[in-house]
Amino acid sequence: MSSVFLGQVVGTKMIKTVKVCVTSLKLHPVILQYWNTKKVYLAHDEHSLCKEGDMVLIKETRKLSKKKRYTILDIVERMPQTQMESSTQVGQKFLQS
Repeated sequence: MSSVFLGQVVGTKMIKTVKVCVTSLKLHPVILQYWNTKKVYLAHDEHSLCKEGDMVLIKETRKLSKKKRYTILDIVERMPQTQMESSTQVGQKFLQS
């Protein structure tokens, strides 16, 4: 059975690969307290659509490289575009014309 996780993209500096941080809630068996655990997975992003801050679904697949064993199923929520990103896009459009 292949596992599916919901996580946040924390890195996009590699070609066709993103770093996804998955947070889960664990229960201690003796003292019955909950705590958060985080694990970072490398996932394959074929068309490089993900940006940092996006919430994505990743699914376990066959081994794609030494550390990459997951692929992006869906982008659940996009990170809102910041003012700085939109101003650089306007500057690039100005330079192209």
